[in-house]
Amino acid sequence: MRTSIILLLALLETAAAQAQIAVVSDRFAYTGSVTRYASLADAQTSANSLATFSLAGANRDIEIIITRGIPTVPDFTYIGTKWANGNPGNGNHGYVQVPIGAGTQVAPMAYWDISRSAYVFDIHGSNTFAPASTLLWNGTDSNGQDGTFLEYDLSLVVAGLVPAVQIPSWNTYISNSDPSAVVGRFSGLFLNSSSEAAANGYYSFDLSLNLDSWLYANRNDPASPAAYSESLFIAPAVVPEPSSFGMIAAGVLLALGVFRRFRSKRG
Repeated sequence: MRTSIILLLALLETAAAQAQIAVVSDRFAYTGSVTRYASLADAQTSANSLATFSLAGANRDIEIIITRGIPTVPDFTYIGTKWANGNPGNGNHGYVQVPIGAGTQVAPMAYWDISRSAYVFDIHGSNTFAPASTLLWNGTDSNGQDGTFLEYDLSLVVAGLVPAVQIPSWNTYISNSDPSAVVGRFSGLFLNSSSEAAANGYYSFDLSLNLDSWLYANRNDPASPAAYSESLFIAPAVVPEPSSFGMIAAGVLLALGVFRRFRSKRG
């Protein structure tokens, strides 16, 4: 089974690299933890941790802007805590930010189910750094959060979208709508090299996505200064049978998890 999943991922990533793909959304929030290590080897093998810091179920809003191959739109990647004015989560606690366009990025993989109302997406990158913009929570509320994402992976499966419509000239499908369900994960390894020596070290982070977004919940509040726009999902159509889509989506997430564990053990 593992071999078939790997072959499936390879085929889908090849198809994705040749088409227009985008995820632009403020709909999601996250919770999770970061764990600090003294060495890269320890971080890669999850050994000898110095401390683990948890958001303890508390949510932070996240903004995702990823585009590839969209006419007149530059290719870039931004993943970060939503810091819009009025958002009570606008602070250092639990903050994360992968800046636009920095580092090495593997082409994202994305596709639709046969109804085009469910969407699968994954992207991973490495050696991501931009001065004063590459940030991960260090377990405290200090400003010592600068460093480099040695690797990161964002994967999600969303459902309940307005069925995507085809844009023939682009050879792709678009849904400008918000999901009613999500299973997602944002994880990786980070090297803190900030001016605060006490925060320096290697951090693994594991964040799960959910729909408990403050920005979304307050989108219709006239007193809220933070504007909200519906999400945008773009991908070429890949249409397995309805009964197999759930298995494939689950298989993709499972394969990604296996790949992460294998990669961390291999170093």
